Formats: sequence, structure tokens, C-alpha cells
Amino acid sequence: MVTYPTGYGNLNIPTFNTSDFGAVEIEATVALIQKAKINPIWFVDVGGSIFNVPLAWKGKIYVGACDKNFYCISECGKLAWKFQTKDIIISCPVIADAIVYFGSYDGNLYALDATTGEERWRFKTKGKVFSTPYIDNGVLYFGSEDKNLYAVNAKTGERLWAFQSQNSICSSPIVFGDTIYFGADNDNFYALRKDGTVKWKFDGKSSRYLKAACDGRLVYIGSMDNNLYALSAETGELVWKYTTRDSIATDVVYADEVIYVGSRDYDMYAFKPDGTLLWKFQTHNVLGWGSTVKNDIVYFGSCDNYFYAVGAKTGQLLWKVKTNGIVNSYPAVTEKGVYFGSWDCNLYAVDHQGHIRWRFQTALSNQSAFETPPDLLQKTATVTVHTEEIGESINRYKDSFAEEGGRSSVYTFKSQYTKKHRYGGGSQ
Repeated sequence: MVTYPTGYGNLNIPTFNTSDFGAVEIEATVALIQKAKINPIWFVDVGGSIFNVPLAWKGKIYVGACDKNFYCISECGKLAWKFQTKDIIISCPVIADAIVYFGSYDGNLYALDATTGEERWRFKTKGKVFSTPYIDNGVLYFGSEDKNLYAVNAKTGERLWAFQSQNSICSSPIVFGDTIYFGADNDNFYALRKDGTVKWKFDGKSSRYLKAACDGRLVYIGSMDNNLYALSAETGELVWKYTTRDSIATDVVYADEVIYVGSRDYDMYAFKPDGTLLWKFQTHNVLGWGSTVKNDIVYFGSCDNYFYAVGAKTGQLLWKVKTNGIVNSYPAVTEKGVYFGSWDCNLYAVDHQGHIRWRFQTALSNQSAFETPPDLLQKTATVTVHTEEIGESINRYKDSFAEEGGRSSVYTFKSQYTKKHRYGGGSQ
């Protein structure tokens, strides 16, 4: 019997202190996490895993990793340069005027020369920067764990203004016209004017960590209450909603008058702007961070360790690629191929038929650990682990279980946050 916290509000992410676990307990814990359809995007520790989305620019691929490094890699898979920060990198890069921008858990937003990797400037916040910056007319907009959405001059790094929420801002903002849209950890979704004043806000279990999409008339947001919401971009009034079988897992993507979003029910959905379901495609686990749509193909990853290419109009599988870790990243797509990262500490390059061209391994080969801020632990639950549910990888232990008197093994351990456990087994 396992007792663990299921905090994080509506995220329901279990966390464990595995420092004293043996192989059986670790395998059982991982099995439970997978069975519970957990998608722990943000709560990670140092390792080589790649969580964010690569950026392709002028024959180079840019990506950050949980080994604290930001990489520039040639389209042939060779390292051009790397830049080390002081903590892990979840934030996705953006580029403008040959400067690449990204955030780090060390609290900084960085601006680097995209050709040389030389630092141009850094902007310090008082919390982790999960958020991917959005650049519009020379201004960078991004959120921080310190509860602020910042507007920063892209050339100089000078702060223009900051909007303070009641809680962390981990989601990535988008800009459409004269409005900035983003979600915050206080369950509000905000629309701000470009001077930082509130235009409207939508109250509810909104997209705390997920990026919205906008077509000019409607803004689409994924929610922890299982719903995809379509709101008036001008007023924030609810126009329609669609309820999936679990909470929304991915950023919302709008492309060619179709809305794409993934749910923790394992499905990728495609909708018309009026809310009509066009198709859904089922994977074998929770979907990754989001999707990229290009040339009538939807590309996305899943916690089932696969990367998928699906027909954008039909929802039919075109091909898939097996990796050795969860694929939270969605890809950069160029004429030469498709590039995405995995928890197995590799950046993958595949051709347009799904064949692996090369893999680039990050500086650390160990996968990143789960990490839970203690102040988010709220609830507890009890689970009985049956050895039959754990899988072939621990069959070798069944005889010892039987000698101890049963087919159900009872584990008791302290509910804390994981700091030492690597996903997939073993201790650091």
C-alpha cells in the first residue's frame, strides 16, 4: 500500500522520496505514475532530458536541456556552440535579428548572439523562468515564477513594465494585435493591453502551464477541468467549450483554420473554429507539450516514448518514431527533416518518412528527476500495488514476493518530493 500526495491542485501529480527504494519499489512507483497518466512537465531536476521545443534557423538547431546547457547544433548533428546557465532550461527559444532568447530555472531570461553564442544581455527575475518568451515589435513578453509577466526591450534587456498576478506565471504568452494572452497559477486567464493593463480576465481552472492560440476572433485555451474553451478575443466571453475525458495536456495550436489540442485521455483532437470535432487520434499515454503543423502533417510526442506524424486533414497515422524516453517536445520542421527532443537525453533528427538521421546526446546521459515544490503538496491517496501490473521488467522478483506471503506487495514510505530518483530506475 502506497500513500502519496496528489497535490498541485488539479494536476494530481504524485511525488515520492525514493532515496531508500530498491529496484522493486522504484519500478512500482514508475508503473503507478504511468498508470495514473501523469505528465510532469515542469517539476524536474538536473539531467540530460530535453523538455522544450527546438528552434531551426539558418541551418542550425537551437535547444535547451536539463543539463543547464543551451545548444546550437548543425543540421548534420555537430555541435556549433553551447552556453551554460546555472539551472535547467525548460523555456523554448525564440529568435529575432540574429539574437536567440530563452529562459532558465536560474531566474534569467538570456539573449545570445545566434551565430557565436556570445551573451548580449540577461534579465534577472526573482523566480524560475518556465515561460517561453514571445517577441512582438521589438518587445519580449514572458512570465516568471515570481508572479510577474514582463515586457522587456529585446535589444537592450531594459524592463518596460511588469504585470503582477497573484501567483506564478508559467504559461507562455501569445500576442495577437494589441493584446497579450496568458494563463496564471491563480486559475485566471488574462488579456492585457500592451501597456500592461488588464483588458479582461477569464475565471476558472485555466491553462496554468499551457499556451493559448488565437485566430483574431476567438482565443482558445486548454484547461485543467478537461475543457477546451473558445472565448471572444475582444471581451473574454465564453463562446463554446468541448469537454474531453481528462485535463488538457498540450498547448493549443491554430493552423489552417483548425484547432489542435491534446488531452491526458491520450488523444490528440482537431476542431473547427465553431467547436465541431474533425477527428481524434489516440496514443498509448499522455501527450507531450504540444504539436507542430506543417505541410498538412501534425507532429507531436507522447509519454508512450513515441513521436508521431499524423495527417492534419484525416487524423490518420503516417509514421512514428520510438525513443527511449518520454517525448514532451514538439518539433522544429525544415526542408531537411524534423527535429525533436526526448527524456532519453537526445535530440533526434528524422527525415520526412520518419527514419532517424542522427541523434545528438546532451552533456548528461542521466534522465532528469521529478521535483515537487513542498508548498504544493495538498492531498494524499492510498494505492495497492499488484505485481502483475508492474510488467515484465520485475518478473524476476515475483518469487521473493510469493515467499513473503502474497501476490500484492505492500510498500510504506514517507511522502516527500523526489530529488534523487531518475525516471526509469536507479538513484543518483
